[in-house]
Amino acid sequence: MTSARPRVRFWYDVVCPYAYLASTQVESLAREAGVEVEWAPMLLGGLFRELGAPQVPAAHMSPAKARMNTLELYRWAARWGAPFAFSPRHPQRTVEAMRLLCLAPPHLRPRASAALFARYWAQGHSLHDSAPLDEDALREAADAAELSGRPWEREEAKGALFERTREAARLGIFGAPTFEVRRGDEAPELFWGQDRLPFVREALGLPRAPAPWAGGGAAAAGAEVVMYHDVASPFSYLASTQAARVVEGLGARLTWRPILLGGLFRALGAPNAPLLEMTAPKRRYVERDLARWARWWGVPLRFPAAFPLRTPLAQRLAVADPRAAAPLYEAAWARGLDVGDEVVARAALAGAGLDAPALLAAAARDDVKEQLRAHTEEAQARGAFGAPSFEVRCPGAPPALYWGQDRLELVAAHLLRGEGLAPEERRAGG
Repeated sequence: MTSARPRVRFWYDVVCPYAYLASTQVESLAREAGVEVEWAPMLLGGLFRELGAPQVPAAHMSPAKARMNTLELYRWAARWGAPFAFSPRHPQRTVEAMRLLCLAPPHLRPRASAALFARYWAQGHSLHDSAPLDEDALREAADAAELSGRPWEREEAKGALFERTREAARLGIFGAPTFEVRRGDEAPELFWGQDRLPFVREALGLPRAPAPWAGGGAAAAGAEVVMYHDVASPFSYLASTQAARVVEGLGARLTWRPILLGGLFRALGAPNAPLLEMTAPKRRYVERDLARWARWWGVPLRFPAAFPLRTPLAQRLAVADPRAAAPLYEAAWARGLDVGDEVVARAALAGAGLDAPALLAAAARDDVKEQLRAHTEEAQARGAFGAPSFEVRCPGAPPALYWGQDRLELVAAHLLRGEGLAPEERRAGG
C-alpha cells in the first residue's frame, strides 16, 4: 500500500443543507490532517437526472421521515455551533451559483461557497428569485472569488458544471455532501453525508475523536432509552451490539422494544425492503457503509442469503423474552442464517442457553402476537419510520426520537447534557 499523502475532494451543491453543515467542518479537519481540500461543485439535480433518482427526494418521504430530517439538521447545527435556519424557499435553483463556483479559483472557492451557503442556510435568503437579492447573492460570491462581470452566464461555466456533475456520477456519487479520499493510484474511497466525517478522519490517518460516552459522565436519574428494533434490519443488528454498552454505561435504562418493520413500512406506504429500492450506486455504497460500521464497532457482519428476512417469528420470540433478540441477531447477521426458519431459531435460542421449546410455544400465543402489533403501532405513533429508532426519555423533558445505529453518538450526548436538540425540542422542554 502506498504511503502517499491523501487527497480530499469535497463534492457539494449549495442547495443541500447537509453539504452546508459539512462545509463548516471540512477545512478544520483537513488542517488537523495536514492536507488540502479541493472543493468540487456539482449540480445535485443534474446528478439525480443522471441516476434516474427523484429531483426532490423529500417529496417522496413519509411525513415522519421528513420531520426527522429537519430535526436532525438543527441537531447537527447545534452540536457544531453552526448558524442554521431552514430556508422557507427550499429547494431553490442553484445552477447559476454552482456555475459561478466552477470558475472560482480553487483557493478562493471555499470563501465564495461560504457566502452562498450563508445566504441560503444561515440567512434564509433567495439565490434564484427575480428580486434584486438574487443578483446580490451571486455578486457577493463572485466578488469573493475575484471574478468580474456575470461569470455564471459564461459558456465556460456551463460546460464546467456539466462536466463536474458527469464526473461525480462516474465516480459513483449519488448525493451531497460526498467526501472523496484518494491515496496515490488507489481507487478513491467515498463517504456520503456530514455524519460520516469520523470515517473521513480515519481515512486521513487521524485518531478517532473521543466518544461522548467515554468521558465518565452519567445520565440523569430515571433516564431511559427505548430501542425499537427488528432482526430484519442490518442497522438494527449493529445497534444491538452497542446500545447496551452506550446506554447502560451512562447509567440509563435500555428497553428493547421489538417491532415488525414490514408492518411499519406498510402503514407508512414505504417499500418493504428499502435497500433493494435504492439506485445501484447508492445500494453499493450502503453495503460498503455497513461493512465500515461493522469494522468500526469491531463486530462481524454477513448478509443472510435469505435477505430480505421474514422475521415475525424472531420478533415474537423477542417479545416473549427480550434475551432472545441477541442470539437471533447473531445468527442472522454474524452467521448469515435465516432466522425465519423455526429450526434455525430453535438452535440459536438453545445455543444461548434459553428454553427454546417454551419460547417457541409462547411465540405462537395470540397475546404475544398482539403485543408485537401494539409495539409496532407505538413506534409509528412516536414518529418512527425505520429501525433502529431510539426514544430518549429523560425526567422532566419530552421524549426525543433518533433514527439509526449511527446516531448513538447523539443519543449519548442527549443523555449526558441534553446536547444537540432542535429549537422546537428545546422549547418543548421548557
